[in-house]
Amino acid sequence: MSQYDPVTPARLQQFLTRLGRMVREPGRVYLVGGTGLMYQGLKGLTKDVDLDTPRARGHVINRKGRHT
Repeated sequence: MSQYDPVTPARLQQFLTRLGRMVREPGRVYLVGGTGLMYQGLKGLTKDVDLDTPRARGHVINRKGRHT
């Protein structure tokens, strides 16, 4: 059992909105795995948010938004 609550479509939208406020320049975010399926309405919940950006290669942001 995960120590985190499942990600719902509403929580994903809140996360993406907060992420958009933090970004200082245009870019793209790719939602992959269960996150992408949920965003398209093909899955109800997911356990985490999987995303990728072309410029973020090699950088990891943990669940609390901190670089690791």
